[in-house]
Amino acid sequence: MDGTCAVAFPCFYRGLDAIRALLFSVVNFPSGVLLMVFASLVDTHQCRFEIRPNRSLGWRAATAFYCALVCVSMGVAVGFALLGFWPILPFAGVELLALGAAFYVVARRTSYREVVIIDDCTVAVKTGTTHLKCTWKFARAWTRVILSAPTVRWYPSKLLLRSHGKEIEVGEFLNERERRILAGDLRRVVDAGPDMPSAHPNT
Repeated sequence: MDGTCAVAFPCFYRGLDAIRALLFSVVNFPSGVLLMVFASLVDTHQCRFEIRPNRSLGWRAATAFYCALVCVSMGVAVGFALLGFWPILPFAGVELLALGAAFYVVARRTSYREVVIIDDCTVAVKTGTTHLKCTWKFARAWTRVILSAPTVRWYPSKLLLRSHGKEIEVGEFLNERERRILAGDLRRVVDAGPDMPSAHPNT
């Protein structure tokens, strides 16, 4: 593949779009592993991969669960206060505030996203929660997708995007199977030429 921006691969993108069937849906493997990578075809010249942590409890569910805990805990605390054990009320309040803060921090961390955008010319990585910011952008022709093996056997591998001596890790929170699948998809899109056949046509 040359370094110009004239490379177009709509056929490959259509294949990837049909193959992956990820189009903002979660793939449930037989092992029960949730693949938290979402691929979408923006147009014939741009592909987008969104990577998220596995969030077992959504924001609404977490809020409902916390409200239920508050009701139960305060009900018990008020009951004891009516029996004369009033010091339990401030302790219950402090406990619930600490629990609420913990819920908020966890919810914010699980809302973190990494978005890899690949077009004819560039590969860009944006990270953040509600508002994404571009943290890495290089020429697509010089970008390489590397799945780095761990130096210690029980350590996880690293999925790196590298160009001109600089690199960024993506999918750090994925498991090994998810990381290998993402590495293959990213490599096929980044390295695709105009005559590149569709990958996994029967998947």
